Amino acid sequence: MEKRIHDFLPEIKDYYTVNDKGEFFSDNSGKMKTRDRSGTEYQIINFMTVDGKKRTFRAHRLVLMAFNPVKNMDKLEVNHIDGNKKNNNLSNLEWCTGSENQKHAFKTGLQKARKGESSNFSKLKEKDINLIFKLRKEGKTQQQIADIVNCSSSNISYILNKKTWQV
Repeated sequence: MEKRIHDFLPEIKDYYTVNDKGEFFSDNSGKMKTRDRSGTEYQIINFMTVDGKKRTFRAHRLVLMAFNPVKNMDKLEVNHIDGNKKNNNLSNLEWCTGSENQKHAFKTGLQKARKGESSNFSKLKEKDINLIFKLRKEGKTQQQIADIVNCSSSNISYILNKKTWQV
């Protein structure tokens, strides 16, 4: 099954087609148009607009726009069901919210929880954690340790009880 890009993106010149396997072709050259985007695993496509400008799109998004358009799709994300960001086959793509996409990534192991220094919430470094345990062995109170490393005593308690900051 094929669709013309211009049919759902009228600002794009009517030179291009997409099929439900996620392949894009130029009428002029007959060649497939996708390429890998540096820095990500996603495939992108450049098209010429009717006013002569270049526009770049992610392939997976265009496949769903062509074959499964939904209301408010500009506010939705595209999920690769099998986790392979280069598999742009229609049967592997679904519209979802950002939250649903994140849950899928954690559930399938594509994304792992960040711990220790790599956590978005961590203000302490591994050397600070080592110092906290060293100071505790030396007999310092949680408040004394908190004053030394510049955080709350409840944070020290969580660290010492290994509820937060796993290495």
